[in-house]
Amino acid sequence: MGGFTIYQILWYFLLYSVLGWALEVAFHGVTQGKVINRGFLNGPVCPVYGFGMLLVLLFFGKGIQGAEEISTGWLFLWGMILATVVELIGGWALDALFHARWWDYRDKPFNFRGYICLEFSIIWGLGICFVVKEVHPALSGAALGLVPERIGWVILALSYAGYFTDVVVTVLTVRGFNQKLEDLDRLRASLRIVSDSMSEVIGTTAITTAQKVEAGQVQAALLRAEFRDAAQETR
Repeated sequence: MGGFTIYQILWYFLLYSVLGWALEVAFHGVTQGKVINRGFLNGPVCPVYGFGMLLVLLFFGKGIQGAEEISTGWLFLWGMILATVVELIGGWALDALFHARWWDYRDKPFNFRGYICLEFSIIWGLGICFVVKEVHPALSGAALGLVPERIGWVILALSYAGYFTDVVVTVLTVRGFNQKLEDLDRLRASLRIVSDSMSEVIGTTAITTAQKVEAGQVQAALLRAEFRDAAQETR
């Protein structure tokens, strides 16, 4: 399919679902200054990122392995379009099925019903250029080259079993079944243990890094001011 094997497709969807979730946690840690376990599911995965990157990979086909051969402008344009389509469908589906929004762009200019907006469409296009050119070549080699395929299938089977369980538990919880079934609520809580722990580490690291960068910028501004004062006194 698109020049990729089923084995590769399953790995890429899983890996980019996890990386997308980590990106969401880091982004909200920096922008909101607090740790938030992002995502629709309980585990450390964000399916919309997995679907988005998988669509890009299948669209460009096996040629994506030679990322340097793909025009950056072409990659940006189609990456922006494909990611926006996935975000639109995902946002509408979550809203229609569960009457809930996991993202809302209604306060952004040039948005469509809060599901998509021009600002983030551009960000997705730029992000896909970076991932395809820099991240994917290294990730595909590390993920598929270091793990023997026989062991890889076992890891995939266990991972997707947990993924499927998480989807079922999340849907039932959103529908309110956890209020009737205590076992379901306990299972949901256990599924969040890993993602909550990872959220704390990723979010705290992102917040600390942002604070250090901000402190460095303040110190640099003070040094520039002192230098200007000293130069004026010298003159």
